[in-house]
Amino acid sequence: MASVEDIFNEKGIPSSIWATIMQVESGGNASAYVSNGREESVGLFQLNRMGGLGTGYSVTQLLDPSTNASIAATAMLPAYREGLSKGLSGLALLRYVAYNSGWPTSAGTPSLATDPVVKAYDVKLVAAYGGASGGSSGGSSGGSSSGGSSSGSVKANDSVSLKLFFTVLGGALVIMGLKVLTDVPIVIQGGE
Repeated sequence: MASVEDIFNEKGIPSSIWATIMQVESGGNASAYVSNGREESVGLFQLNRMGGLGTGYSVTQLLDPSTNASIAATAMLPAYREGLSKGLSGLALLRYVAYNSGWPTSAGTPSLATDPVVKAYDVKLVAAYGGASGGSSGGSSGGSSSGGSSSGSVKANDSVSLKLFFTVLGGALVIMGLKVLTDVPIVIQGGE
């Protein structure tokens, strides 16, 4: 079974694109699942079974990291190639790929000016891109590392090493827009 990294490498899509989208969508959690009546989004790239890229696939199929990544890579490739042909790079290319291949919409980058869902998504995308590219998102950064594959590949039972961007608001740790309240100390280890 091919790793997620291998699937995207085969398509020629760099990790600055796919890994950033994956981070925003699921945090690298292959078991991520959202069902709320408007969507039923599954797996690493949160493929929506209700009219999105996950249509026609079972939840079990979409929970498989290789299947999920293959579907996502196939959707991203045309937008990636078109973005390159327009001379886009960096964050502009990432946005182009995300907003023209289904994350969170296929309405294109003009939707940034008109769609509140895309605007909110873009805040997370920019923050994740800052971590992926080694830049700053305006917050402090540190790395969170857990055991797993040292090759950087994501497989069904592997852990993923991520950089976290966080702020402390009113005594609560806020990570990527999610408030984390805990009685257990949180240890943030230094990043690369």
